[in-house]
Amino acid sequence: MAFLRSVKLKDVDPALDVDAEEESDDINNWDDFDAVGEDRPVGDVISFMKEHGHEFSPYAVDWARETVLFVRTQEDVDIKEHFYLQLAQRTYVQELLSIPISQLQAVADAVAEKIADVQNIFVYMSARCGSTLVVKATNVLPSAMAVDGPDVYSIIALAYDQVQEGKSPGDASKIPDVLLNRESTIAFVKNISTLYNYYFFSNDVQRRSTIMYKFKSHVITFAKVLAEAHPEAQTLFMYRDGMKMAESSIRLNHGGCKKDYDTWVEGMKSEKWKRRQHCEDNLDLMPEYYFIFGDDPKLKTPPHDAHQVYYYMTFWLGVMQKALDLHREDPEHFFRAVINYRALVDRKEEAFLEMMEKIGVTLDLDDTENKAALAKVFHKDSQSGTVITSHKEEEKESWKPHADVWFGEWERRIFNNIVKRAKLEVNDPAFVFPDTIF
Repeated sequence: MAFLRSVKLKDVDPALDVDAEEESDDINNWDDFDAVGEDRPVGDVISFMKEHGHEFSPYAVDWARETVLFVRTQEDVDIKEHFYLQLAQRTYVQELLSIPISQLQAVADAVAEKIADVQNIFVYMSARCGSTLVVKATNVLPSAMAVDGPDVYSIIALAYDQVQEGKSPGDASKIPDVLLNRESTIAFVKNISTLYNYYFFSNDVQRRSTIMYKFKSHVITFAKVLAEAHPEAQTLFMYRDGMKMAESSIRLNHGGCKKDYDTWVEGMKSEKWKRRQHCEDNLDLMPEYYFIFGDDPKLKTPPHDAHQVYYYMTFWLGVMQKALDLHREDPEHFFRAVINYRALVDRKEEAFLEMMEKIGVTLDLDDTENKAALAKVFHKDSQSGTVITSHKEEEKESWKPHADVWFGEWERRIFNNIVKRAKLEVNDPAFVFPDTIF
């Protein structure tokens, strides 16, 4: 049975020295919150959602309990305007709603008519490629809005990959019924999208009917299922040079301190450091999904290569190859637009508008208000104030690319060795995707 629970974000043990609001890549789950008071059953969940569904956004899937979790957040907070959807949901949570997966179809059907005109844009990416900027720029448009990293898609994608390997997802003792076949998974995704769309459309003052969802990078492994669930959705692929993507990620792991990184590299080059355990502190800084391509048995990864630089590079290669395969196999759905990070850096609003026009969103720049709003977004560091910015404090209000270079011959050799073992078509960090906007 569905039920409501008043909750608060779980207190973090100070001894762990972790700021819960900075755990941007942790997957949402049941245990993120502490209960406040008793659970209240929801007997007629369909009637409840017709009346209150616009107050609850999808938050997580609990595979063991076979339920979908939704959260109600503070009324005065627009959660899509905050860095990473799941962080805003955690930070401003007030109430948790649990609905059995078996009831989700009826719930989605009950609200579907209210969002019949909503169109979706799905953003796939290689990471560190300007996607946060695109989300912020989209949110100032009068005809479209964007959501950063809706976590339920990530949860389903990871679970689906596990099921394909014959494993049960998360803490589940068996494979949930909804993941037993492709058809039921597709139906489940459709229902989740319906409820995401219903929440964001209902809570948008401008009632913008085009909603962009920027997925976490690993969701590209789930792209075919998403395309079957939403054949009408426009798709966008974003990427950047592979060495630059890995270097940008490394800057985060080392807090922007090149001296610290150089010390780590020297240690890695010495014999006594060439063991996996010497890399573990750095690997702990990486989201779990960054290992999905690097741990592929076909790469036959030497133990001394299993470090952060290796995993960022294999992740970039894996995402790029997957995107290329999708484009070749199904050009109708993958991709309506492809943009390289350099276009956003060099041409800013012009490149953004060219990209948006390809996916069906136009903007009248003769309207000075529209023009000023976009210019403001492109002027500053889009990740300012978040844990994923790689720029110093003084650069955040006047953004420009990093002038220094961290990677050199050692890192390039790692990349080349990966390419030799993987034998991928994408074999150069400067690989140019077909029909790229530069």
